[in-house]
Amino acid sequence: MTVLSVSCTNGEDEKAADQFHEKLDAGEYEWIVDNLVYPEDLVQYNTRAEWMAFFELVQSWGPIINRKAQWGFSTKVQNGVTTSRIGYEFDNDKGHFYERLVLVDRGEGFKLLVIAINTDEATVERQTAGF
Repeated sequence: MTVLSVSCTNGEDEKAADQFHEKLDAGEYEWIVDNLVYPEDLVQYNTRAEWMAFFELVQSWGPIINRKAQWGFSTKVQNGVTTSRIGYEFDNDKGHFYERLVLVDRGEGFKLLVIAINTDEATVERQTAGF
């Protein structure tokens, strides 16, 4: 059975997202991968090296400022697994960006599955629509 809601999040996913942003801003990329990514996802989705390359790319854009959450988060529960998509906007030296975090809780708390960041909001939506 799948339950889909488009509304507020349950709070735990937002806490994981806040923790991710805190560690991202501090440059603690190893901590993010060690604590906010399920080990099995390092095989199925993005490897440790791919995560690290992504974080280094984001860092190369300059400091993130004016990060704010967007309204309209979505949460889906299927077979006991909760998936949450949370959107943000931010600015930096390269311009205005849109960000979507896809977080998943398989019973051990929310962890990152996918991050999409782009200056085009439609691109970010397409990259995360399947989750």
